[in-house]
Amino acid sequence: MKIHNTSEILEHLKKCIESKESFGLVRTGDGGLKYITSLLTMDKPQLKDICKKEGIPLKLAEDILTLWTSSVNICDYVDSHQIYFEGNFWPRTSSDKTKKLLLNWKTIYDCANFNNENYCSPEVNFLMSLSSQKPSLLDIIKDKKVCCITNYSSLINVLTNCDLEILQIPGFHENQYTHFASVLDFINEHANDYDLWLVSAGELGRIFPGFIKFKGGRALDIGSLVDYWCIGKVPVRLKPYMYPARKNKLKLTLSNEGKKYKDFL
Repeated sequence: MKIHNTSEILEHLKKCIESKESFGLVRTGDGGLKYITSLLTMDKPQLKDICKKEGIPLKLAEDILTLWTSSVNICDYVDSHQIYFEGNFWPRTSSDKTKKLLLNWKTIYDCANFNNENYCSPEVNFLMSLSSQKPSLLDIIKDKKVCCITNYSSLINVLTNCDLEILQIPGFHENQYTHFASVLDFINEHANDYDLWLVSAGELGRIFPGFIKFKGGRALDIGSLVDYWCIGKVPVRLKPYMYPARKNKLKLTLSNEGKKYKDFL
């Protein structure tokens, strides 16, 4: 199994932007694995909790997974959780329940009919923003026309090195599904109007990168990287390995512990 490193993916993205070719990267994360498993095992209490948080109507949970599958299979890359268990990447600090879930990722993907085997790291969004990454995601989007699907309207005042437009959606527990159709309509009309789409839209947002690529655009699922850009929040699991860069607070710097893995990122 090959897990593409960050430099490979960014070089591919850069070429696609320059040549106006389509591109898509989507990540399931452990949240996606929990969602799929809840459906497969008919764990209704967990599925109900996830749907309430993400603004997904419970009666449409299976339909949303079908759309996920289409997105994953059309995208250029999807994340593989195997990276946490092979020794070349830092281990994932998690509960025994979550560790078991992550170890079972491939079976879960198979059950969801994911057939995309072009894998990336689940942490690729943060790895793209490392100060040691040349070029970084921030370098690639400089002076480019970018649309970000997010609940953070404040990003417009933070990500100032590009021509940024915000397609704002509700946050957690705010019934995001009320905006789902309008987001798809906007993508349908404007997929090719931007050099790149950045998607930070929870579980429903996993559908958007595939649809954008299908319509000929380029999309990155950057998830909670937007939380870092807007409020400086580094996920707890990553704090031993990276911290905000001194010269540019939108980038991150590897800690001494993180540098042990720098050749495999």
